[in-house]
Amino acid sequence: MTGNPLLRQEGDVLPWEEVLAEQPRTVFLNNYVLGVTMLDKSVPYKRIIMQLDHKNNNINEEIHLPEGYSFRMYKPGMEEDWAITEVEVLEFDNREKALAYFRTDLIPYQEQLKKRMVFIVNQEGIAVANACAWYVNYKGRHQAQVHYVAVRPKYQGMGLGKAVFMKVLSAFTKVEPDEDIYLHTQTWSHKAIRMYLKMGFRLITDDRIGYHDYHYEEAVKVLETVYDEQIMNLVKKRIS
Repeated sequence: MTGNPLLRQEGDVLPWEEVLAEQPRTVFLNNYVLGVTMLDKSVPYKRIIMQLDHKNNNINEEIHLPEGYSFRMYKPGMEEDWAITEVEVLEFDNREKALAYFRTDLIPYQEQLKKRMVFIVNQEGIAVANACAWYVNYKGRHQAQVHYVAVRPKYQGMGLGKAVFMKVLSAFTKVEPDEDIYLHTQTWSHKAIRMYLKMGFRLITDDRIGYHDYHYEEAVKVLETVYDEQIMNLVKKRIS
């Protein structure tokens, strides 16, 4: 793996993918957890890669937060709350490892984080949810990707996952206005995928962001067991 998280080479395995390979257990958006409670392990696990055409990234719905909660862009020091959140959703084993990752791989891009990383803070000013309008360069190709979406388990079920996800999509219109947006998820997260489909994301049929065990047809067969005809019509509006 390269030392630069923005330069992904063929065959690279990112830290969260090692965790996923051992025990898939969180809702990944190219790592990027919306909440453990959204998983359905009763269906077979298959990777899914989705894409949102930048022309369709137009969130018209007003983003509502519970009373006392607010959005905040990254400021130095917020990595402390980020680390706690990522540990609570099982992304890292402990706070020290999460902070080490952030300081090594993200702090060098601190000025970009101020424009790209979104948090939701509670009444006490603690960041309890986060998401990032990030990007990588894979095989020389710039790719905008949803990253680091997570909600602390205690705060799940309040609509924070959808809210922070919508907010980060709006951030893409400013920092990546002409780039299509990618995300990586999996069939266990079919409840979240339903939301992504309604927001305009579509499944892609090929492995264009560097996951070499992606089998589109197998993933669709799994989704057919959990979706009705209306949602499957969205699934089948694939991007080749």
